[in-house]
Amino acid sequence: MKCCSRKKLQNIDETYFRRRAGKTYYIVFACVALVFGLLSFFVISAPKAQIAHLNLTFVTPRIEDMHRIKPDVPLSMLQERSGQEKLQHLQEAMSRACNMHPFSAVFAHNFGMDYNIFYVCGEDTMRVNAHLKDYAAQGEQTCVEGYASSSRTVKRSSNILYSHLDLVSLTNTDVYSDDPKKTCVLFNAIGLLSGDSASKVAML
Repeated sequence: MKCCSRKKLQNIDETYFRRRAGKTYYIVFACVALVFGLLSFFVISAPKAQIAHLNLTFVTPRIEDMHRIKPDVPLSMLQERSGQEKLQHLQEAMSRACNMHPFSAVFAHNFGMDYNIFYVCGEDTMRVNAHLKDYAAQGEQTCVEGYASSSRTVKRSSNILYSHLDLVSLTNTDVYSDDPKKTCVLFNAIGLLSGDSASKVAML
């Protein structure tokens, strides 16, 4: 019986190592491509991640909140993508707070943002730069108002006309409501944010 010649073994060894080298090349190429793909993903996602990790923890209402006038949100902030995303995350945080607490409304300052922004829990509606415009003297109703440890019962008009900033068109829009419960909430919220001494209350 004849054994394999040295030349044949040498050819077999060279073919084996060429195949191994080819497989190693493809593995290295795949790993490099994966690393670059992951780096590209994190670079693109970095701004969104920064916005998503804003400190929007709900802060329990405090009496001192009632004594500070909240400034309007500047248009320049809403014209920037970062500002729009910031308000979007604020709205999501407000919605979660409404589901966790028995409030009729929550405010931006409850999340460390001192702006004229509030969120009506019963309607899942956020209002930015809201200001009272008018109301009818007739048609009074009784509203129970409270914020933090403060509470009182007052007479309010049964209708309200107010303006707020539309976040799509970035223009002021007038809104009228004659819903009794909603009107109480709106009077209280707008009054608190504007520093109106006759309406320095919010909702329980």
